[in-house]
Amino acid sequence: MSPRWQLPSIDPSIALRDYEERLAALDKPRHRQMLQTLIDHVRAVLLGDLAGVMRTMSAEPEFSTWGPTGDVGRKGADAVRAGYAGAFARPGGAITNQVNKVERLVVDDDTIALELTETRIWPAATAKAEGYTVPDAQGYYAVRRRCAVLIPYDDQALIEGEINYGLGWPAAPDDFERVAEGDLSAEYLEWLRALEKEEQ
Repeated sequence: MSPRWQLPSIDPSIALRDYEERLAALDKPRHRQMLQTLIDHVRAVLLGDLAGVMRTMSAEPEFSTWGPTGDVGRKGADAVRAGYAGAFARPGGAITNQVNKVERLVVDDDTIALELTETRIWPAATAKAEGYTVPDAQGYYAVRRRCAVLIPYDDQALIEGEINYGLGWPAAPDDFERVAEGDLSAEYLEWLRALEKEEQ
């Protein structure tokens, strides 16, 4: 990760580096096509390109996000498209405050399985509201969780959806660290301040 926290949309290589390194090591054409689709999908998300996101998915994708209240994922193209559109309309877009460190990536002919650590930087109030035991009401915190994601593919190597076993935020309420404003890029700090205003 950069010594200064940056938004992945400013430097997409932060979010895509692990995938692209693994792509270079794959030799089966089907597996390479699947992982390239995932790379294209993530890049489109980072750019807020709704049409690009939908091009990487099958006609009626289904997302399952499993947590304490069961499956809250969106089902069907209309619901998935609306979810991304709503996320892109927010300050900073969909996951532009998220950095994923891929710990394990497994590819077979039908599915990509990921084990990863997600890191997001949130204002203290957001971190508290999500369940993290941050000690202050002000400032910014990097919060983390580990999760497992299964990504099924159709016969055209398009994404059929996502099955996420992140169990919500937080998986570990004490897994955070204080981030000094001086360690944030100007773009990240601007995003966080916009987020604070939105949540007031």
